[in-house]
Order: sequence, then structure tokens, then C-alpha cells
Amino acid sequence: MSSGQQQPRDIENFKDFALSLVDCLMTQIARLHIKPGDWDRTIAINTRDIKTTQFDLSENEKMLLLEEGRQGAEKFFSWHDSQRASP
Repeated sequence: MSSGQQQPRDIENFKDFALSLVDCLMTQIARLHIKPGDWDRTIAINTRDIKTTQFDLSENEKMLLLEEGRQGAEKFFSWHDSQRASP
């Protein structure tokens, strides 16, 4: 599975289906909101399998998101600095 993709979840009832559908729609709305020119100033953070509607995060999940955010910021600023250094 590629970076940033969420793992499929089991759908065993209508509630699971509805939550999966909402999660899918939220992901697509977030992607549509960012215009092509916005990517130059957007820090990508891999949220792994943590959903946008998941609010009951464990301490491990919080630490994972913090680490992913740090790595995303480092990659962004490394790329940004290399773009400024290019003629």
C-alpha cells in the first residue's frame, strides 16, 4: 500500500458503511480544496490509517501523528530550500 493510503476497513453493517462513506467523502473534499498552486506551500502529513473523523486517539496515535508531521515539515522545508537555491 502506498504512502498516505488508508487500509481498507471491514464493513459489517450499515453504520460501518456510512462511516466509510463519510470518511471517503471527507478525504476527497480535502483534496479538491487544494488548488494546484497550493501544493507549493502545503506540508503533506501522512495520517496513516487515522481517519479525519477519528477523535478518540490513543497516546501512540497522537505520537505517530506528531512524528509524521515533523517528517512532513522536514521534507517540505528541505524541498522549499532547494527550490529557492535553484536558479
